[in-house]
Amino acid sequence: MNVNSKLYGYRIIHDGDILFKRCSKSKHFLTTPPGIAIDEDIFNEAVEEGIKYLQIFEREEKMYYSTTVEQFKKKNIFTDRGHGRQLALPLNYWITSKSKEIPRELTVEKQPLPLLFTIKNKPKVENKQQLSLF
Repeated sequence: MNVNSKLYGYRIIHDGDILFKRCSKSKHFLTTPPGIAIDEDIFNEAVEEGIKYLQIFEREEKMYYSTTVEQFKKKNIFTDRGHGRQLALPLNYWITSKSKEIPRELTVEKQPLPLLFTIKNKPKVENKQQLSLF
């Protein structure tokens, strides 16, 4: 990450794969909607550096909250509550664990299931109009 950037407690760890921060749920988590917000500029700069995951260590419950950059980009919401532009991800999109390791379900790439059999005779559709139910 750029030496001149202000990380505000964030660090890039694990060979540049994870944007990490320690915080307290009662002080730093959003309550409406329940979520975790990250400064937009810090997030964008970390993505440019090549991070793949975001991880927050919550001090009060001693819990790790992890997600992928892709998930964060798809599901985040914009917020500005007086601390600058932030992107927030609702809590239901974070994976929680007691371990600092990125959860396996985030690291395994999802592949489509292979077809177990080939479709030889596809059904023919003669009329593409919807029929009335009455």
